[in-house]
Amino acid sequence: MRLQGYFGVGRETIRKAFVILRDRGLIITKPGRGSVVLRRES
Repeated sequence: MRLQGYFGVGRETIRKAFVILRDRGLIITKPGRGSVVLRRES
């Protein structure tokens, strides 16, 4: 993952971050396609 190198963290840290973002409704993950940041209404 490019995020690992960019942030200098391990794969598990990135996975945990994605779980948190999904739980908060900030991203959606589509199998085989990746994750997308959802648009937030202000």
